[in-house]
Amino acid sequence: MKIAIVILPLCLAMAGCGREASKKEAGEMAGKDLPSFKEGKGLSLSEETRRFIGLEIAEVSERKLAGQVITEVQVYQSESNSVHAIGLISREQTKLLQSGQSVSLATKDGKSSDGKLLRVDAQIQSASGQVELIVQIPGTEKEYARGISLTATFNAAKEENVTVIPRSALLRAAEGDFVYAVNGDHLTRTAVKVGAESGDFIEITDGLYSGDKVAVKPVQTLWLTELRFVKGGAACSD
Repeated sequence: MKIAIVILPLCLAMAGCGREASKKEAGEMAGKDLPSFKEGKGLSLSEETRRFIGLEIAEVSERKLAGQVITEVQVYQSESNSVHAIGLISREQTKLLQSGQSVSLATKDGKSSDGKLLRVDAQIQSASGQVELIVQIPGTEKEYARGISLTATFNAAKEENVTVIPRSALLRAAEGDFVYAVNGDHLTRTAVKVGAESGDFIEITDGLYSGDKVAVKPVQTLWLTELRFVKGGAACSD
């Protein structure tokens, strides 16, 4: 097998991403089915590479969601009989929640409990544009030490059809949420806004339309491959 994802860094450098690669070398490599990247279009992969990495494409669809909003929260203060934890959600997700509603929480070691949403503070935003929420969890600081992380799950039923993608298609990065959308022969990393989540599906409120096609897997491999191209500050083109 000629191409393996483990040798992509070397291939990318030889194809012209490395500053020492010559135009002649880039030309010689161009016909050898290597991945390439074009600013504004994204990644281009040969059929052989697509098969090797197990690339799967799915169509964006519409469905009703018995949805959820899921996020990580971190304990930051304690009271006499409860602790408070803070987390981040998108502005679109704030429309699905109400102060006072219940929330299911789980620690990484499997301990579960129920809490309450105290408030969502839309005035406090992170660098990615997300907003803060505060949840109250019954218990003591001995049970939930400051700094401990929990997964918070809110019910957020959606009665109407909404645009959804498979959960595995979503790339969550420091800059926000993305998908790799099919753009002709390229896979373009596209910013999206998410809403409710349900099982294997996530609602998309902005960035995609029903009928669009996105990469379902391996999204993390696509992201790492793109980073190899742009890490030096200049994108490669095919």
